[in-house]
Amino acid sequence: MNLYYVPIHSNPFATFQLALLDAATCASKKSSDARFAVDGVANIPSHLEKAVTGNVSRELKKNGTATINGVAFGLQTERTQNSRAPIVFAPYVTIKFLTNLFSDGSVSELFYVPYTEQELEVFLSEHPEAQSLVPVEPPPSEA
Repeated sequence: MNLYYVPIHSNPFATFQLALLDAATCASKKSSDARFAVDGVANIPSHLEKAVTGNVSRELKKNGTATINGVAFGLQTERTQNSRAPIVFAPYVTIKFLTNLFSDGSVSELFYVPYTEQELEVFLSEHPEAQSLVPVEPPPSEA
């Protein structure tokens, strides 16, 4: 499984959008559908509508699917799964739910957006092979 993440950033909307669009691009290149994984329907991020055009939040809540940049995303929550697509966009999910996604043998690419710095630290300690979607700036050197 290939793992990708975005670091905690001063502009969470930008990193959310970057991860979502990268997941859609990955699915498009592989001619695949994708999953939009959230803890529950009420946890669909409010800034989703700003990240892409259309009524994506409403479509996910009502139909369990939505099209983002030409890619069909099926909604997956801890209780329901409308898709077995191999590419998963997982914004702000709990570590418990993230662990369940890792154990799902059908997942080939996972794009994770952590909610807190602590969640990111746990994720990176358990998955050091994960690749950042945002270039990590080296700390300034002390002269």
